[in-house]
Amino acid sequence: MSPISSRSRRRGDPVNLSERGESLAEFALVLPMLILILFGLIELGNAFTVSHALATISREGANIASRGTPLTDVLRVVVDNGDELQLGVRGGSVASQITIQDGVPVVTRQLATPGYENRSLIGLRDSVATDLSAIGFLEGSTHYVVEIFYGYESITPLADFVASVIPDPIYERAIF
Repeated sequence: MSPISSRSRRRGDPVNLSERGESLAEFALVLPMLILILFGLIELGNAFTVSHALATISREGANIASRGTPLTDVLRVVVDNGDELQLGVRGGSVASQITIQDGVPVVTRQLATPGYENRSLIGLRDSVATDLSAIGFLEGSTHYVVEIFYGYESITPLADFVASVIPDPIYERAIF
């Protein structure tokens, strides 16, 4: 039988107090990093879930607008469907009608929830719609865009970290 080193111990041997202290010190050094990673994963997962929900809501709003629903009703549906996220309190929406005139997308109608007038990122009423020219719309066609702006609030104590990583507001849009 080979001799046992002073660092290894056999099952049932008492633990040296210095080894316990060493383990506790190592744990104390690693724990804050583990908590930071855990909270970061929770926060980013929640932000991704919110973003996905907003994309779904904007897609549904643009879809019903393209079927002839008045823009006032579209905005009501968007806010109602975002009730779980408190979209009416933490954010808002802009619904726009885009018509292709001489090969250029022009915003012909636009409505917004209160407080979100003139915030559209695609353009204001009677102006050229930006970021839509490369899509390849047909001349004379009409399309609908629903944009959602949402002020994300942190669910963990990492509010400062979240503010540097997650955009404020979270922006989603859908085009039909």
